[in-house]
Amino acid sequence: MNVTHHILDRVKARLPDRVDRANDLLGKALVATVVALGGLLLATLIL
Repeated sequence: MNVTHHILDRVKARLPDRVDRANDLLGKALVATVVALGGLLLATLIL
């Protein structure tokens, strides 16, 4: 367990920008998906 945490810490220390960008993109993708699903749901309810 400690070994994996150590490796993860090393990777995060090396690639902080990439991790932040990936998290940002994931967040945006999640929001876009929720918005799209909400829009589809509204469209089906209206039509």
